[in-house]
Amino acid sequence: FSLLLSWLNYRGLNVVGWASFGLAIFTILPFVYIVPAGLPEVEVSNLLIVPKFSEIRWQKYLNVLFWNLNYWDSASTLAGEVRNPRKVFPQALLITMVLVMASYILPLFVGVGMRGKDGGSGWRSWHSGSLALLGEKTGGMVVKSWVVCAAAVSNV
Repeated sequence: FSLLLSWLNYRGLNVVGWASFGLAIFTILPFVYIVPAGLPEVEVSNLLIVPKFSEIRWQKYLNVLFWNLNYWDSASTLAGEVRNPRKVFPQALLITMVLVMASYILPLFVGVGMRGKDGGSGWRSWHSGSLALLGEKTGGMVVKSWVVCAAAVSNV
């Protein structure tokens, strides 16, 4: 696998860009399915539950928040490869920011809004892999497997 990625790098920025674009589409598509499929099952009352301040695991929250904000500065390393970077970079970062926020907020909106096994809100029992279970709930084993594969691809 490392040799394949090295070969893509060797082929040049154009190949890497298109491969990255394809992998991004592959990563996002299961959530494009999950959101509309799960929306009818969302209960607004689950979205209005606010945990007590003391229940929030602030260290984990901040760790995840900063982890998700990593690598935004690395786009500048490609400035030499872009025509008119002063115009293109702000536009691209704005579009990317909106897409990234939607890719987090919309699936979480559906997952948090759906009923848990006990009939109440299920978000309190979330753990690593809960988005895959959300995929299974909305689309069966195929979507669950796709979410797991998308998670693996997104770590490349």
